[in-house]
Amino acid sequence: MSEEETVPVAKRTRSSSQPSTELNIELFRTPQHQDAYFNIFDRRTLIVEREVRFDTLDTTFVPRIFETKDWAALFGNFVDLMIELVKECFANTVDLESELHCLVRGTKFIINLDTIAELLKITRPVDADLTPYDDCTPVIQDILQILGPDHDISSTGTLISTTKFSPELTTLKLIMFSNLYPLTNTVYINLGRAQFLCDLITGTTIDICAHIYHIIRKTTTRTVAQGCLPFCSLIMNFVLREGVTPPSIGNMIARPRPISMFTLQASKSHSSKAPKSAHLFSPTSSTSEQPGTTQPQSAPQPDKLQMLFDNIHKRLTEMEKTLRDGQKEQSERLVVMQDQIDVLVAQVDGIFTKLKQ
Repeated sequence: MSEEETVPVAKRTRSSSQPSTELNIELFRTPQHQDAYFNIFDRRTLIVEREVRFDTLDTTFVPRIFETKDWAALFGNFVDLMIELVKECFANTVDLESELHCLVRGTKFIINLDTIAELLKITRPVDADLTPYDDCTPVIQDILQILGPDHDISSTGTLISTTKFSPELTTLKLIMFSNLYPLTNTVYINLGRAQFLCDLITGTTIDICAHIYHIIRKTTTRTVAQGCLPFCSLIMNFVLREGVTPPSIGNMIARPRPISMFTLQASKSHSSKAPKSAHLFSPTSSTSEQPGTTQPQSAPQPDKLQMLFDNIHKRLTEMEKTLRDGQKEQSERLVVMQDQIDVLVAQVDGIFTKLKQ
């Protein structure tokens, strides 16, 4: 399979931020990759990983879920992110199924299961089920046995509401949707994501590198502008490791505030006064323990404060993009005006030359 055979092709509608020029051979492989950048990836929402301060959450079950996992690189020590480089990587990626061939600023590199594990310093398990969670079809009653029976289900039976999650479970959900299974709208989750959450809680073996690779690969092959760009810090780490120097002019991504006890308290402050629910497995409990035998926890209202912060961050990102697009448009106008001025100056010089003669 050749690289050019796997390029996602966008509809040929020109974005307002797309310069009216031919192929920029310094940035893109082909015209199709350039179109993919402006018409698909430049329009998507970037999901930026959040630092997780597990030491502030030691009174909850959340740190115990991750204490035996070597996933530390997914939760902190993040590099600064440049929007253009992350989007160029997604746009210039060629899918060869078992690996992704990437190109950023003329530098080529490969993303696959092994390179992800190497970069994150993660030892891949040998006994994990490699079926993508997006392809899982778990029985909803099995999910509710772990998350609790009181959660609302969509009319189609394929989505579970997260609005009645306990504060601790809401915190775990935020960690999952920021750093492990990126998603912008977390009010409802599909059964695959719910299964991932349950596997975290019950301590089921997860090959996180295979999971990450599946999501990145799926993102690069989608041909619609809707959606998000996941694992931006990981992508930026690949770019920097290959020696790409970020340009002096570029747009840096503002990282959201850390997930910590403050996040948990914000969730608790909006907890519901409804009857208590949401029984959870403890990941350290014995295998003979039955579902629903742990201490019940109160079901909260949606994390309104967190939603407010997320909405503000999303709005600021949109405003930043609008401003950036406006600056590009003004720059193009200035170039045109400068060309017109140069023509007028040449004409005036010609007139003065004739008058002198």
